[in-house]
Amino acid sequence: MFPHYDVIVYDELDAPVLWVDDHPDASSAGTSRGIPVQYVRAVMEVKSTFDSDETKAAMEHLRELAPFYAGLDSPR
Repeated sequence: MFPHYDVIVYDELDAPVLWVDDHPDASSAGTSRGIPVQYVRAVMEVKSTFDSDETKAAMEHLRELAPFYAGLDSPR
């Protein structure tokens, strides 16, 4: 199973959608989509509270992405 993130900003015009996970109780905006990593521009976690435990959990979840951006060139 792939990890899920709250907000993923991607190039919708060029990115193919590899799969869509429908949820019968969610709107079409609430579906999960598989997007190839090269089309992803940003990933965000949204939390209802801002405290050290929630922040640590969000950072650990975002660190799971490290293998995907390890080989990227420096922005400079």
